[in-house]
Amino acid sequence: MAFPAPPRNAAGQRLTRTNTQPGSPQRSLVNAYEYSSRKATGASAGLSTSQIRGHAKTARGEKGVRELKRVERPKIIDAIRQARSDPSITLDQAARRAGTTEAKVRSGAPGAVTETDGRWIVKPTDRLTRRMRILTGGQVVEVDVRGSRQASLVGRHWAAIRRYLDLADEAPLRALAGKRVSGYELECDPDEILALAQTGQLNVPSIYA
Repeated sequence: MAFPAPPRNAAGQRLTRTNTQPGSPQRSLVNAYEYSSRKATGASAGLSTSQIRGHAKTARGEKGVRELKRVERPKIIDAIRQARSDPSITLDQAARRAGTTEAKVRSGAPGAVTETDGRWIVKPTDRLTRRMRILTGGQVVEVDVRGSRQASLVGRHWAAIRRYLDLADEAPLRALAGKRVSGYELECDPDEILALAQTGQLNVPSIYA
């Protein structure tokens, strides 16, 4: 697409927003020129007409979608967890308990569910990424955990920590010694765990961040 020539007045002076009045014929020429220039620039960059017409709107729309996904993601993960841990409930029931819907679970985590005999159920495992808290190197950190197996390992670790603090049973911790999640080695030193618990550093609201 050819780039348009800028509008000029009878004296040959280029018309701009600074030297034209809003609503005047001259301002209309300026507006038309700016739109044509934007269209030509966008076309040369391979943008669609809708993208050229609404950059700001598109950006806001994409931001809204990202925000919706951020809010819904934990609910979807929780629904899958509940359905997997309690086979007696349906995916729809698990979704409602988690504050979401079956449709959102199916669209947000298609790889974690499957349809069997007309009923949607969760698969035994999945590859979803979860934001979780783990205890490593003497501190609690938030990490992205890929897959239900790794997430289950995080859950086992926190359960082992709780069992040690409640019953002084070190066996579950010893069984996890050397295990890593997302590259972080799980803290399994009983003395370190006890010291952290005494200072309140293990009082996390949830293992999910």
